[in-house]
Formats: sequence, C-alpha cells, structure tokens
Amino acid sequence: MNYNSENEIKLRRHRNNLAGCGSGFILFGLWSAIKTFMQTMFDKTVLKEIKDATEISSEDMFFFNIIVVIILFIIAAFVILLHLYIGAGAIRYSKGKEKKGFLVLAAITFLAILCMMPSYFNSAKEGLEHIDTIIVSAAADIMVLFILADMFYSVTQIKKLTASGTKEDGDAG
Repeated sequence: MNYNSENEIKLRRHRNNLAGCGSGFILFGLWSAIKTFMQTMFDKTVLKEIKDATEISSEDMFFFNIIVVIILFIIAAFVILLHLYIGAGAIRYSKGKEKKGFLVLAAITFLAILCMMPSYFNSAKEGLEHIDTIIVSAAADIMVLFILADMFYSVTQIKKLTASGTKEDGDAG
C-alpha cells in the first residue's frame, strides 16, 4: 500500500473532511439548542401566546414557567443527542470504525431542515421586527445543509476510493 498514491491522498482528504463535518455538526447541535432556549425564554411574545392559548391564571404562572423550562431542556437534550449521534458517527466512520447507520438520521435531518426553510421566508413576510434573527437562523440552517451534503459526498467518495483501493491491492498481489 502506497500512502502517497493519489488514491490514498484523496482518501485521507475525504476522511479528514468527514471528521470536520462531524465536529461541525455537533457544534451546530449545541447552537440549535441554545438558540431554541434563547428564542423561547427571551422572546416574551412566545410565552405570552402560549399563556393566552392555555388561559393560565397568574397564580399558576410560576409552575407554567417551570414546565416550559423542563420541556425546553428535553427538546434541547434531544437536539444535542441527535447531532452528537450523527456527528460522532461521521467521525467514527472517517476513522473506519463505524458503518453508515448515522446517514439515515442525517438524511432525515437534511430533509426536515429543507422542508422548514420556507418558514423563514414566511416569517420575514409577516414583519421586519425580528428580521436579524430570521436571517441568522436561516444562514445557520443553510450552513447545516451544506455540512450534511458535504458529509454525504465524503462518505460516497470514501466508499468509492476504498473499493477502488482494494481492487488495486488485489491486482498488485
């Protein structure tokens, strides 16, 4: 096996790229959890809409806030664990230690984000009050889509290069 062959160089590049995508995806998971928590807790209109929809009395407001925080932590934990599973799976796959099972959740995540992208434009049409938040959130989600697409591309290239590398090794021996 020649570690400086063109095939091996490309393989190392795609493996490093996949590991970077996995790390970036984990970081975006943390960002998503923090963003969701901040949007809900600091945007009083969200809490007010929930309160008005459920007709909570002012005496029960303390318990309502505790329940909202608990639900937010559960959602944040789910988001972080999903990103951690996909990101760590990509990193392990880049080292040859995992199968491609993480790609199923990555594909579902990709499609979910893609389907939610039009909501940013609908929010922007409703008013320019939070346009800065909308732009940053949309840009972050677009970045995540690129990371996931790059992850899929790297896995495909690693599989292709690994398969062609084994054929070359078999021919040499």
